[in-house]
Amino acid sequence: MKNVNRYLLLTKFMIFIFIAVGISTIIPPIQDLDLLILKKIISYRTHNATIFFKFITSFGSPMFFFPGTVALCIIYFFWQDVLGPLTVSLTMGSTYAIMEGLKQLFNRPRPIFAPLEPAKGFSFPSGHAMLCTVFLGLLAFWLIRRVCPRHRLLVIGIISALLLLIGLSRLYLGLHYPTDVVGGYTAGLAILSFSLAFMKKIKT
Repeated sequence: MKNVNRYLLLTKFMIFIFIAVGISTIIPPIQDLDLLILKKIISYRTHNATIFFKFITSFGSPMFFFPGTVALCIIYFFWQDVLGPLTVSLTMGSTYAIMEGLKQLFNRPRPIFAPLEPAKGFSFPSGHAMLCTVFLGLLAFWLIRRVCPRHRLLVIGIISALLLLIGLSRLYLGLHYPTDVVGGYTAGLAILSFSLAFMKKIKT
């Protein structure tokens, strides 16, 4: 029960942070800082870095998520029986729906400063950051319970590094502002922590 309460507390905290970040996107000084950071990141573009970040950003594409979610459901099925894949599928489906709803709510145009790839829809929050936070979080939740204790920090480190690189890829490619990515992370963490609280609750 203690773990459930901790996850729910994290959910509330992440929702609060998300709202704060969302409000900040309409504040002119934050908008200026957003653009300044984006231009600085874009100024470091190289041919090899572009190839790398285009590969990294593909982990947040539908071509990855649909088969990835199916694979994660199968993994959870053999770990938690029927409730595992049901929770995963509901969590990922809800995340996508919430993401689209939030984009329509904030209605923020995407950056027009030298994007390297086409992108549809609005900018805030970053769908890649949001979906990857939930997906990789669910994967990490499974992995750290399957590996020996001394490898758990390594799993968390690798997952966190990949998640940060995916967020950075959206900035490097000129498809999002920094606050979009932060908003995606916080919204994703809110959904992830609520999902983990649910899984903990049904197992008790």
